[in-house]
Order: sequence, then structure tokens, then C-alpha cells
Amino acid sequence: NVENMGVTKTRQSKVNMLRLPRTNAYSSIIITYSKLRRRVMLVLLALLFIVILAFLCTSHSYDGGEETRQSLGEDAVTTKFVSQTPTLEILLAEHKKSLKYFGHKDTNTGWYVDTLCLQDKESILVYGVGCGAEIIWDTALVDEYGATVHMFDPTEKSLKYTAPIVAKYATSHPSKLFHTLEGLSHKQGKLTFSLPANPNDISMRQADLAAKNMDRTVTVQVNTLRNWMTERNHDYLDILKIDIEGSEYDVLEDLVAQDFLPFTQLLVEYHDRFLRNKARHTALLEALSAAGFRELWSQHDGQEVGYLKVADLAYCADGKSPRRVSA
Repeated sequence: NVENMGVTKTRQSKVNMLRLPRTNAYSSIIITYSKLRRRVMLVLLALLFIVILAFLCTSHSYDGGEETRQSLGEDAVTTKFVSQTPTLEILLAEHKKSLKYFGHKDTNTGWYVDTLCLQDKESILVYGVGCGAEIIWDTALVDEYGATVHMFDPTEKSLKYTAPIVAKYATSHPSKLFHTLEGLSHKQGKLTFSLPANPNDISMRQADLAAKNMDRTVTVQVNTLRNWMTERNHDYLDILKIDIEGSEYDVLEDLVAQDFLPFTQLLVEYHDRFLRNKARHTALLEALSAAGFRELWSQHDGQEVGYLKVADLAYCADGKSPRRVSA
């Protein structure tokens, strides 16, 4: 028995020796797992902190803070944010690439148009103010885009030229081309214009801006843009083109002051050479820029300029986004 007991103890010792490394292996695994779990938890906490920090930074940079929103207004904050992003410049570059000239360049009787804002639209409404004796630009928009074009010019010479063309289009393109014998002004009524010194010319000039040799005058009916649109049940224009021999300053200054800017594209021929106060021209350019109009093109040293209303970029892209009359 004693011998057997010795054998048993020896065997038990060997068994314990065999088990000992196995126990240590389990302990190592448990310790390693615990360390790994702690590290994973630290990494997850770090990621969560980064996500929260990024969210707070993004929210602050986009919204501009509640105090800024209340002082400037929602639209001002949004406009400021958009204008500072490179995306706006990229979009404007695409619109510049789409410019197309309608008319005769050799006689300077045409205008560039941003065609991106005209493509795939259900309807296109254009006001061409000061059509004179050349309306190839107006008829081209009817022919190529099916636009409805309303021409405005108070001169009998202009009407004599346009009448047969309008009559022809009444048959070929019903209800697409019109001529109203009125001029555009900042208020409704009568306005005296000085006739050109050369009786063969057609361009008149507002009397207070006339040259000394323009001694013959004529009084014509003028109206406001708002009245014209109301009379025709028009809410918004795709293009407003103005060539009114110096009266554009009264008109545009008044539209900006009223915050009544119901047009996507604005095409203007400036006559700042007629102004006695040249600072008036600079002030108008700054006012249009502040109202959200960006220059797409200009020619003849800035005499003729085409603008695009930035707020209407979404509409130009999809033809469905709402357009606002105000800036």
C-alpha cells in the first residue's frame, strides 16, 4: 500500500505538471481579451468624440449661429454661405459656356442669352424693352425656344417696322410675338423724349439727358414693369432686356428699391455716357450685385451687360424650383 501510495502521488504530480501550463494559457487568453476589450472601448469612445466634434463644427459653420440668423435673417445667412463656396463659381462657369448670340454682330443688333436657363422649359416669357427697328433677337427666341416675347417701344417708327413681322408671326406662331406702344419708366404717365438730331435715326433720349443738338421733342406714354406684368397676368420673366437710352437708371434703381426683381436674366445696355453724375452708374452696379445678380457677359467696354439671378440657378437646372420676385 505504501508503494502504491507513492506511485499514486508521483502520477498525481505528473498530472498537475501537465495541467499547469494549460491553466496558465487560459489565464493569458483572459488577460489578453480584457486588454483588447479595453482598447476597443477606448477606440470607440475616441471615434464617438470625433463624430460629435465634427457635427458641432459643421453645424456652426453652416448655420452661422442663432444670433447671426436673427440679425441678418435666414436668406442672408444662406446667401452668404452659398456665395463663399466654389460651387457657385463652377455653376456660373457652366452658364457662361452656354451663352449664345442672337442677332447680327456686324451691326450690333443682338444680345447674348444664357441658354441653360431656357432648355427643357415648359414655357419661356421674355420682355424686350426698346426694340427699335431690329427685332431679330426677339424673333429668334420665338423660333428656337418657342418663347412668348412681348416687345415694348413707344415710337411710331418702331411700330411701323415691327407691325408686319408681328402680323406674320400671328399666323406662323400664334400668341407668341407682341408689340406694345409704350415706354418703360419708374412711374406710369407721360414722358418727354428728345428726338435724334438725324431724322433717319430712331433712338430717342429722355429729355433731361439729351444733347444740345436734340432740340425736337415728343411726349409718349410710359408705364412700369409691375403694371405691365399685372395687366398680362405675368408672375415672372425668364428674360428682361432693356435698351432705353439712359432711362435704365430710373427704372433699375426703382426696381431694386422696391425689391421687385421678377426675372432670371437681365440684359441691359447702359448709357452712362449720358450721365452727369458718373457715380450713379457705379452705385447701380453695386446694387444689382447686392440683389443677387451676377454678370455673365459684357461687351463694348461694359456698355452691354448680361446678368443671371443666382437665386434662380435651381430653376435653370430643373425648371421646377420656385423663383422669388424679391432679392
